[in-house]
Amino acid sequence: GGPCDPVVADGHGEATVADSDKALMNGIIHDNFPSDEWDPEDDFTSKIDECCEEALASALEEEKNLTLELEREQSRAEDGTVTPIVQTPDSEECEAVVTLTINPDESGEVEWNTMIAEYMLRKDSQSSWSEDFDTVETRIPGMGVHLHEKLSSPSRKKPLSERKQIFEERFAKAEELRTQSFDEKAERLRELHERIEEVRDWKDEILLRRKIAYDYKLERAAWKRQRQLEAIVRKAHEEDNKVNEIAFINSLEAQNKRHDVLIRFQGHKQRLQELEEERLRRQEEKLAKEEAAQARRRLIEEEKQAKLEAMQQRRKSQEAKINRLYNDRDRFRNEQAEQKAKERESRLSALSAQQQANIEELLKKIQHKHDESIVRYQNLMAERKEKAADMSMGRYYCSTTSSQDQAPRHLPYPNTKYCDLCKVVISSEVHLLSHIRGSKHKTTIKELSTNKDIIDIDIERLSLKYFIDAPADQCDKTADDARERQKALKKRAKKLRTRMSKNTDYDSSQGQNVESDHKNKLQRCVKDMNRLLQNQDRGPWPSAKINSLDRGLGEISRILDKKNITDQLVFRSVGGLTTLSRILLTALDSADNLSVPIKSLYNAASVCCAACDQCYDNCHFMLFTNKIGSLVDLLIVRLNAICKEGDTDVARTNTDKLDTDVLASVVMKLTSTILDMLCQQHKQQQQQNKLLDPQEKVNNKQQTSTFIQRCQDVVGYIVSMGVVDKITVYFKNVRGPVDEDRPGAEYLHDCMALLVAMTRLLSAVSPGGMFNKKKDDSSQLIATYKATELSGIVSLLYGMLLHGDAPRRGMTNPPSLPTHTINVVLMAVRLLSNIAVLDLKLFQAALEEEGISLEFRHIASYLVWYCSNVSHDELLQELILVAGYFTVQHHENQLIVQSGNTPTLLQQLCSLPFEYFSSAPLMDILFPTLIVCCYNNDANKVIVEQEMSCQLLASFIQDKEVEIQQATLMPSTNSKRNQNDNEYVFKMMLVNRFPKELWSLAVKFFQNKD
Repeated sequence: GGPCDPVVADGHGEATVADSDKALMNGIIHDNFPSDEWDPEDDFTSKIDECCEEALASALEEEKNLTLELEREQSRAEDGTVTPIVQTPDSEECEAVVTLTINPDESGEVEWNTMIAEYMLRKDSQSSWSEDFDTVETRIPGMGVHLHEKLSSPSRKKPLSERKQIFEERFAKAEELRTQSFDEKAERLRELHERIEEVRDWKDEILLRRKIAYDYKLERAAWKRQRQLEAIVRKAHEEDNKVNEIAFINSLEAQNKRHDVLIRFQGHKQRLQELEEERLRRQEEKLAKEEAAQARRRLIEEEKQAKLEAMQQRRKSQEAKINRLYNDRDRFRNEQAEQKAKERESRLSALSAQQQANIEELLKKIQHKHDESIVRYQNLMAERKEKAADMSMGRYYCSTTSSQDQAPRHLPYPNTKYCDLCKVVISSEVHLLSHIRGSKHKTTIKELSTNKDIIDIDIERLSLKYFIDAPADQCDKTADDARERQKALKKRAKKLRTRMSKNTDYDSSQGQNVESDHKNKLQRCVKDMNRLLQNQDRGPWPSAKINSLDRGLGEISRILDKKNITDQLVFRSVGGLTTLSRILLTALDSADNLSVPIKSLYNAASVCCAACDQCYDNCHFMLFTNKIGSLVDLLIVRLNAICKEGDTDVARTNTDKLDTDVLASVVMKLTSTILDMLCQQHKQQQQQNKLLDPQEKVNNKQQTSTFIQRCQDVVGYIVSMGVVDKITVYFKNVRGPVDEDRPGAEYLHDCMALLVAMTRLLSAVSPGGMFNKKKDDSSQLIATYKATELSGIVSLLYGMLLHGDAPRRGMTNPPSLPTHTINVVLMAVRLLSNIAVLDLKLFQAALEEEGISLEFRHIASYLVWYCSNVSHDELLQELILVAGYFTVQHHENQLIVQSGNTPTLLQQLCSLPFEYFSSAPLMDILFPTLIVCCYNNDANKVIVEQEMSCQLLASFIQDKEVEIQQATLMPSTNSKRNQNDNEYVFKMMLVNRFPKELWSLAVKFFQNKD
């Protein structure tokens, strides 16, 4: 052992405790308490503890070794000896006693193996018989006779007594050796027992000393803690003295303020007394007039009352006569009934008296226990509700904490809540937080409160008692409205289906003369698919037909992937689009039992999408032959399979995958491709019509009106079939990220692409600009967006980006989002932008609603923060555009963009990179949004002036006015430039984001420094 081991082994194996270690332990135990500066003692104590631990481990190891050695000795003592009797080689009559001692450590298996090895060695070394015969020496003649005589000699035979004496001497010697061996073993066992007892005593002593050391440590810790408490008390007394001084100063200031208030109060009291005297004088005049009028009314009333009394007297006399007759008859009947009742009661009273008494006593006990149980239950429920409300709202609603602007959880309440004060139904924590901080709720609380200067934290505390579980009639009203709306949509869908099926006139001769290198192959593939459709009855297709179908679709797909317009036209002319529509219609019967595998249906829809991509003629064919109506029917069947009735939980946790359908996804992609192409072509035709002659414009007007009506019918049919409502349900139930769910993100992207295509097409065919008054929406798309809160797109973004594991803004840099998540967010922001272009009032009113406004502000702030740290210009520019649409000519929404913790959304826009304030293209994106956020809002203007000069905004508006004047003076240059401008640049222009008639007022507003 080392220098700290207290065990020392002597020559006989005995264990003792080292004197040096004993002295060291005794010195530590009996020391006095250390002084204030005794820091090295802790280190020394820890070293002593380590030494004790090592000594204890050594003692345990020594005890274990000695115990094992004792067990081995005892096992040897228990083993015996074997004394076999064998024949000696000298004589047949001689017996020899050989004592064989068996060693218990050696096994019989080892001896046998040794014997086998020796035998094999001897066998290998032996030579043949002939060799041994050659090497053997020649035997001397007569040697055998001589040996026989020697062995048979009488001198070799000893007497019996001598042999017996020899054997007795040998037995006596063996007994003496055995006794000596037993004594040695007993002595050795005794020594081992003594050593074990010494080691155990030493171990107990070490444990006792360690316990004493631990007690000493506890006493020392208590002493240190007492000293620390005394220091804290001294410091607290010093702080109390400072507080008393501050309180004295505050009392002096309060007395001065009280004196000023008394002086003002006396002046006010004098003025109030004068006003009271004037009011009394006027009241006396008014009373005199009222007394005269009352006298006149009294006379008229007395005359009327006299007439009424006379009439009533006559009526009473008649009624009294009739009542006497009725009373006499009833009295006779009652007397008979009472007599019978008395007889019956006398019989039953005796039987039921005792039973009734017992029942009443039991009912009293039950009622008493029931009342006590109800009171306890109500008190318990009230305490739990209050505690649950405090716990759920304390994280988000306390205005004095740093978590004021933390994004609340996006989870609906199991039981819908209801604000009994404002009569508003609240469905989630987001809605609750938005309602509590809303101006309407705050105003109502202030009106009910006696303290008019109540602060926000008191408003939030007082609001808790007004939130209850929503009454059943409120929930039923919302459900009834939804059912009535669905019934109206179903009726409208039937009318639109009938009208679209009738108007299927299309010039099929278009594209017949188009030639292509792949015409024969396309025609052959289409014929093969038609043959498969004609020969197939109901039921699943055989595998051979499915393989043939997939092979034909694969050949067509490889041809159309080359993006050759002639191949697309030829494919339509040979009936390819019609055949693909027939294949897709096989999935309308049932969403579960498909006759054609979903993979083949997916390939068919993909081929159809490739045929319509960038080909207006094929898209026009799909529109006017009502093929798109069949696609909508197939789409709603697949959506119903995903969003079943009553299903309200698509993504249950953050790790669950979204339910998707590849066929629904490709059908939505095909529909959006068709609608996008129709919208693009319609805009190009509108630009071309401006250059036509008046006569040509008249000829094209009828075709344009037919096209517009058809497009509105298609959009209306999609809405009426419930596609938008199903997508809304799917969006609202996404409450987690999709970073690790690529198929789910792609499915969401396809859903949004369909909504964007519908919105863009309806905006293109609807006359008027963004700021003009809209006509009635025959497609019901705008009404559906309003009823579904903009199709749940804000709820979707909130669930994806601001879930429970999302980082808080401002703490660290945001984690980089995957590409598929960015694509979903970008498509969602574009959808909001297109909805604003379609109907700006609807867009602003929907985002202004409680709950939606808070979600939109958190989303916008998070995305601006994300794009500022992770470069993504396209998403940032679309978000800037949407923020401008949100605030243009809307004071309430202007207040929303400057609310919340700093930096607010408006401050974030003012803190964008310098390129947005120096580069002309980027200034065209940012400056219109800053203009509409600050126009006629002094508070927002002050926030912007902290980061930049508002003179820049005024100069920007003036420059745009100059550009418009130049375009008016030089229309040819302007027309060439408009032809080169794309839709994105046109959308970012100031004239399309801020009304031109307000430009001059905006310039004055931003130039005014007051």
